[in-house]
Amino acid sequence: MATHPFENTNAPPHPFVTNLYKPRLLEEAGLEEVDVQRFWEKAGEAGRTSRGYVLITVLLAAALFCGGTASKFDTLWIRRSVLAVGVGAFVFASERLWLLPVQF
Repeated sequence: MATHPFENTNAPPHPFVTNLYKPRLLEEAGLEEVDVQRFWEKAGEAGRTSRGYVLITVLLAAALFCGGTASKFDTLWIRRSVLAVGVGAFVFASERLWLLPVQF
C-alpha cells in the first residue's frame, strides 16, 4: 500500500511480485532442512540395523529347528548333517550379532 498501486501505474500489481512478502515459516523451514537430512540418514541406518537383527533372529530360529529335529532322523549321516547345518547357522548368527551396533 506504500507504493499506492491504485494511483501509481508503475507500482507492482500485487505484493507477491516484489520481494516484499516473505512467508514467516519459510525461513525456519530452510534452517530445519539440515536437521531433516541428518534424521533421514539416521533413519536409514536404523532400518539397516533392524534388518540385520531380524536376519539374526531367523538364523537362530533355523539353528533351533535344526538342533531340535536332528535327533528325529534315523540315518546317522542325515542326523549329523542337519546338526551341522544348525551349528553353522548358530555360528554365523553369533558372528553377525557381534558385529551389529548396540544402542541404549
